[in-house]
Amino acid sequence: MKNICTVLLVTYNHAPYVAKCIESVLSQKTKYSFVIKIFDDASTDGSSDIIKEYACKYPDKIQAFISPKNQGAQTNIWNAYKSVDTKYCILTETDDYWCSDLKLESQISALENNPDCSFCSTNNLVEVIEDKYLSHKNGQPEIKPRTFSSNIITYEDIEKIPCGFLTHISSRLIRTSSLNIEEIKHKESILFDASQFFYLLTKGNMYWIDKIFSVYVKTGTGVCSSAVASNRLSAYWRAMIDLNEDTKGVCWGKIAEQLCLVSTVWVNLSKEKKTFSTLIPFQRFSKDNIEQKKFFGIDLTKIIETEDTIKILFLGLTIFKIRKT
Repeated sequence: MKNICTVLLVTYNHAPYVAKCIESVLSQKTKYSFVIKIFDDASTDGSSDIIKEYACKYPDKIQAFISPKNQGAQTNIWNAYKSVDTKYCILTETDDYWCSDLKLESQISALENNPDCSFCSTNNLVEVIEDKYLSHKNGQPEIKPRTFSSNIITYEDIEKIPCGFLTHISSRLIRTSSLNIEEIKHKESILFDASQFFYLLTKGNMYWIDKIFSVYVKTGTGVCSSAVASNRLSAYWRAMIDLNEDTKGVCWGKIAEQLCLVSTVWVNLSKEKKTFSTLIPFQRFSKDNIEQKKFFGIDLTKIIETEDTIKILFLGLTIFKIRKT
């Protein structure tokens, strides 16, 4: 039977977690045929050996791609997406895992029955081992329970949610034809978690399954959970600005709102002592010299807590205004 889906597992030094991740994919109960491709970025902790063992044990199911030298997370994930030759794909980092054996069956069926949807998302749990700079509630669904009038969610539906809505990358089964890798100018448009979400919404609707099918594990050693909050914000801005350019400003308003919300939340949650004012050089703002209190319907006076937050919000929105197409 021809494979209909590619499960992409990307790893770098995930030895304590990689077996659990692989087993969670192998345990899937589905009528659909799928292949597992594991991309290891030259791990030095024994992850590669574990992956090779699984590839030898399941030669018809698992393909291992072990890089001889470290290329960086962006290149490793980009190579993974470029390898896909099936109708659907899903990417999971191997320090995360799936917690339902019906994940693939449910999500593939959803997209098979809804050709207008570019991807299918579900809820997921957050498991915190360590996060050096932000505090989180352990064992909680990442997305608060939300009632939609339909399982099919449009970009317009997302626009109406004032507090933001994003799904975790491991929850997204993607219709591969929606990625259009060859047209992408900025890789982060589809590699970065948040920007990929909005990119896919420009290609079709989202099919939403309000069930918990995966677990996002914050290990404290990952690219995100080991980074200081200011670096996370910087990466978030860059990816969203790139997305704005690649999509010709289609998501402009919602992207700007996400920048405001994420910046505010991360400033307030940060346990980092270093001030955010060192993030990037820009003009000093204060509450006294703000002339316009609203951007895209967002009342900044309600969400601004500190002067540093003001600087972050204005910098992000100013950059977007310049780059808007």
